[in-house]
Amino acid sequence: VDANNGWAAGYYGTIITTSNGGGTWIYQPNDTTNHLRSVSATDSGHAWAVGDYGVILRYPPGPLTQNIAVTINAPLNVSAGSDFTAALLNNLFIILVPGTATLLGALAFAFFIDQQLHGSRLFRVAFFFPNILPLAATAALWILVLSATDIGAVNHLLRAMGFAPVQFMSSANLLWSLVPILVWGGVGFFMILFLAAMSSIPSTLYEAAKIDGAGLWHQFRHITLPLLRDTIAMCLIFTIIGGLKFFDLIWIFEKQYPTQDSHVVATLIYSMAFNQYRSGYGTAMSIVQFILILAVTLVSLKLFRKERLEY
Repeated sequence: VDANNGWAAGYYGTIITTSNGGGTWIYQPNDTTNHLRSVSATDSGHAWAVGDYGVILRYPPGPLTQNIAVTINAPLNVSAGSDFTAALLNNLFIILVPGTATLLGALAFAFFIDQQLHGSRLFRVAFFFPNILPLAATAALWILVLSATDIGAVNHLLRAMGFAPVQFMSSANLLWSLVPILVWGGVGFFMILFLAAMSSIPSTLYEAAKIDGAGLWHQFRHITLPLLRDTIAMCLIFTIIGGLKFFDLIWIFEKQYPTQDSHVVATLIYSMAFNQYRSGYGTAMSIVQFILILAVTLVSLKLFRKERLEY
């Protein structure tokens, strides 16, 4: 072994050398973030290291001529559980904040467009337009809007007004920056669903309500909302499932390396399974995610299962 260098395992099973000194020992940082491991051996004639997928490497190669004691130093990782909890809370944020705003906005827009206001057809097309854009195009568009550089429209306006630019796309602020993006992208889809359900409500109900002196709010509250119960339940289930399996925009905005502030369950699963080669953790979290989605769906259907309204 070269006594002037330390040796460690690189990617794809390679053994690399560093200028850390070493003699007969092998060094690889016990970094629980990247889950690296080190190995040491009593063999003074070879370099030893842990390669990908837990393979123990020996350099130069060759048959063992003696019994060698090998020690693998694998640090106990306690961060996976806390990482999953933080990711799940981020999923909950996506469901509650942009999800709720999207459903309320879609319901309000659908009700007013259903009143056959002037230009309602144009509004239908305008609100549904974001749904036909690829997610990569949506991400690129909002990067132009929220970027902290000179190309960011919002920060350009803030600078013109004398304010400091805001790091909208940073990991700490990303979830809040996703709120307008998700609302803008989701309102049109749910609005179409609500409009389709509203079109099946007999107009005679609204005419009778107008004769009785009911305004728009009372018509909406006492006629539209009760008769949209099944559609609202379906939209809630779509929102919850979409929030629990959310992945694309965070992965794109974080350039494939989310932090604990921005990780959601799906990005954490991918990072564990394919970036850190911890397929066991990734598989376990996938099963938990599936159970959560199934449980939430069943509970939602149970809560909204009532006697069907006839009209």
